[in-house]
Amino acid sequence: MDGAAQPPHRVRLVQPPRRPFLRERLDVEPCAGPGDLLELLRRNIADWGREAPSESPVVHLTLTGRLRFDRHHLDMGALEAELTSGLHPLVVVIRDQTDETAFRVRTGEEGELVDRSVLELEVLRQLFANDEQKVHKATGWAHMAQALKQAALSRESPDGMAELIRREAAELMES
Repeated sequence: MDGAAQPPHRVRLVQPPRRPFLRERLDVEPCAGPGDLLELLRRNIADWGREAPSESPVVHLTLTGRLRFDRHHLDMGALEAELTSGLHPLVVVIRDQTDETAFRVRTGEEGELVDRSVLELEVLRQLFANDEQKVHKATGWAHMAQALKQAALSRESPDGMAELIRREAAELMES
């Protein structure tokens, strides 16, 4: 705008600069633990870095597939740190779209009644079997979880429940 000029304004079409985006998906299925996931991410970052624009991109990473370890061990901060050090992005966004469970419960013959505790034990066993660190003793972990549930339902004292966990977990953690 220039009030002294005729016409007082001129319009010019400009193309605003666009921030580059890097959108990637990472299948976590091959990873037996958090260390494996970090190593897989590092290998992929090397490939993505060759394709990434030189200017600091906005990085969107989507984690997919079956998570074969406990979700509590999924360290998003460590994943973000790897992406930051390897790609030097402006912003990192990580979406967790992983599945923890991959099991089918066999309920017996068609129309057959299933005992609730048997069904519950099988579901718990398969949930523990999804964790690579517990797969070999999944039945024992399932029995402990079921015993803990029973203790809670029968209003066992917190100290008694803690002792149950200490005793059972100690046995399960022994190789």
